[in-house]
Amino acid sequence: MTDPRTGALLLNLGTPDSPSVPDVRRYLREFLNDPRVIDIPALGRWLLLNLIILPFRPKKSAAAY
Repeated sequence: MTDPRTGALLLNLGTPDSPSVPDVRRYLREFLNDPRVIDIPALGRWLLLNLIILPFRPKKSAAAY
């Protein structure tokens, strides 16, 4: 028999040093380069980060801070 209870785990995984684009880029690079965060082989993770995420997302995320 399985346990019917459901739980949620909330964690703070850190924040950039400042809301500037370079600091947000550095934070995203460090955070998203962890293989436990993006569970794909290293080459695919590098390509995803450096060709898709990091050229565009830091500016949008910095504006949200």
